Amino acid sequence: MHTTAAPEPLRDGEVVEHFVHQYESPLGCVRELVQNSLDAGSEEIDIRVDFEPEDTGGADEALVDADEPARGFAELVVEDRGGGMGRGVIEGRLVTLFDSVGDEEPNRVGRYGVGLVSVFALEPELVIIDSSWRGENWRVVFDRDRRYTLRRRAGAIYGTVVRVIMRATADQADALRERARAATRDWCRHVAAVVRFDGERISGPLAIDAPCSVTVRDEGDAIVVAHPARGEAGSYGLYRAGLTLAWGDDERAPGIRGIAYKISSSRLDLTLTRDAVIHDVHYQRLIAQVRSVVETRLCERVFSMLERRVWTSVPEDEAARAAHEALGEYLYDAAIWHIRRGYRLPPGVEDRAAFRSPAGLAIGVSAVRRALARRGVVFFEAERSPLTDALEDRGHLVIRMTPGSPEHRLLKALDTGGRAVAVCERCCMPLPLAEDAVERWRPLTTAVAQLIVDGGGEITGVIAGHLDYHGSAIARDVAITQEHFGELAQLADVRGRGQELLDRVQLLVVNADHPAVQTLATLARSEPEFAAYQYIKLMFLGARLDPELDAAFAEMTVERRWRRRNR
Repeated sequence: MHTTAAPEPLRDGEVVEHFVHQYESPLGCVRELVQNSLDAGSEEIDIRVDFEPEDTGGADEALVDADEPARGFAELVVEDRGGGMGRGVIEGRLVTLFDSVGDEEPNRVGRYGVGLVSVFALEPELVIIDSSWRGENWRVVFDRDRRYTLRRRAGAIYGTVVRVIMRATADQADALRERARAATRDWCRHVAAVVRFDGERISGPLAIDAPCSVTVRDEGDAIVVAHPARGEAGSYGLYRAGLTLAWGDDERAPGIRGIAYKISSSRLDLTLTRDAVIHDVHYQRLIAQVRSVVETRLCERVFSMLERRVWTSVPEDEAARAAHEALGEYLYDAAIWHIRRGYRLPPGVEDRAAFRSPAGLAIGVSAVRRALARRGVVFFEAERSPLTDALEDRGHLVIRMTPGSPEHRLLKALDTGGRAVAVCERCCMPLPLAEDAVERWRPLTTAVAQLIVDGGGEITGVIAGHLDYHGSAIARDVAITQEHFGELAQLADVRGRGQELLDRVQLLVVNADHPAVQTLATLARSEPEFAAYQYIKLMFLGARLDPELDAAFAEMTVERRWRRRNR
């Protein structure tokens, strides 16, 4: 909201007008009045807006338009329980714009005169200030032309009460009340004293409403940094004694974009004209400290929370599960922010669990980097399977995740490029049949082996196996080839069609899970030769089957069948 500035000196005639309109909203005066109360040592400040209907002077009610809004006076009241003011303070500080003790004590932030002049932005009819101090009881009354009178009061009060009185309808008073409430929240949200509006406490500790934040306190300064909640932009807030000096988005904080931070420090101050935070050496050091906290302690907190989330089981309750997933999205986004910053992560952070393998092993960023350096690839898969177990047993890094998931986004942020590969896109492994199923498949596998060998094929044998399991890329293949059954293999090394498979000096693995192949296995119990011939035809689907070879296979099928039946 405020910027750094080197303001032009104001001529005497301009000074008061500038202070009257120093904030975008006239209700910025709330901040200045609260400052005065804090300077007076008040630990409680009450703010409210009252409405007093105008006295009609006994007019005939029949002549009053019922539809006409009630008119009267709205009063913005700020009441504190500070030390009060004697005549010396009133005449020496309150009504003298620049006479102040604000710089004499580091915890004092206000200039009485500035706070007073700011209320005239509301264009009040009257401003009344009541205060008592050591037996002195005073009332200061300002008219709309900002001329004041000082009077003695009959009774004592505890502290000081400021009333800013304006002509208004009841509706206008209600609107003023809501604007004043919002202004109190904006300007007084972190004041150490108890600040209430209409009895509701407004002030609270210096904090940021986000899942992951860090607070650092040092010699009276306090810094809070956080990753903003998902969907929210970075922001900043600057405070002195908990009163807001400036706030807004993070455009004016190069180097820490995307982060929410707040600084409360007695070393922060506004320019004399109150329209900018002074960007002096103290300000620069505080901003540098923010960057340091972000790069160290906030980073450590993110990965610590991420590790706890990695090891937390997914709740069964739907609402709890949604919250668990939302926290995961938030934490992985935060981790990605730190990874993409390019600076070295704090010691030990890279070793914290950011992923889990399908078998349940913890995997940190450092493990991913090592795997990429050693093998040039890391694998991922949504669920555990015999294939992922085999990869992990052979020392490959496998991460349990799905494409597009928060884990996947973090993996991509580690500059893996095309080296992060889904298991099913690269690897395969047939699984053995149960012992009692081997005999059921033997008629087909034996007949297929005989027909291929008779036709000049180079295969070393035929065996049935399971190719359809979670994460399998070969579930729809009719057959694959392997040197040894059940070995972990690259897809490119086992796949092929027709003649390509027949000419390999390898074991042919029949897909026992393929529906068409299962039908042929049933047929093979009575007609093994015809079943084998049809299986070979299936192997050529999508590839050209030479008519002469097809005729040769058909002839051999008929001949073998005749010999078997006429043996």
